[in-house]
Amino acid sequence: MRLGGERTVWTSFEPAVSGGSSLGGEAFDKETMYAIYMNDGGGGSVDYSLVLATTSKTTWTSRPLDAPGSYKLAVRSRGIFSGLEEKNVDAVVELILDDSARDLTDLPSPPRGMRAFALAGGKLRVEWADSGDVRPLRRPLGYRVYVGIDGPPDYTTPRAILSWGGGKLGGYSIDLDRLTSGRAYQVGVRAYGACGEEQNTVVLTSSVDESPPEEVDAICVRILGSE
Repeated sequence: MRLGGERTVWTSFEPAVSGGSSLGGEAFDKETMYAIYMNDGGGGSVDYSLVLATTSKTTWTSRPLDAPGSYKLAVRSRGIFSGLEEKNVDAVVELILDDSARDLTDLPSPPRGMRAFALAGGKLRVEWADSGDVRPLRRPLGYRVYVGIDGPPDYTTPRAILSWGGGKLGGYSIDLDRLTSGRAYQVGVRAYGACGEEQNTVVLTSSVDESPPEEVDAICVRILGSE
């Protein structure tokens, strides 16, 4: 893939026909070519009614793609002389781009159900759950907790890091301590994986209070007896 202000897709695939071989991206089966299909970039299904390109090689480079977008690209084998084409629906890859054409395809999904609340002693408990995304490539390695004081979280330095799988039944929690009483804390949690960290902007605000409740200033006693 070519990086920059625009994004170009470079696709590599293996020929499924017997007798074909691939060397340096060149298919030597002289009777087979490949048809490339794509969706409209809106996350929908591949449009197999429109051939985007054909090639005799096992690599192909797209035109610059618009960002943001959710693309699906597919490949089918086609006989050069017969013109017949197989109808597989499995040779499909996905590409997700953000506003700046950054590849988000294999980044983990953000956590769900985040909440934050104060505990006694000037602590703040943060809780969240796994996204539930079952795709292995998008499984997180862990979660980073970011904190901001009287402002947005500082996403350059995590306050805490939890490994994936440490939460009970997909749930996670952590207690943040050494906080200042009366300050407003903004907390964010992001999942990270082998391909990087997702960039969700969900933030919760909470404050802590280290001071004890007001003391009891009056008490009375009444004797209860049978009439």
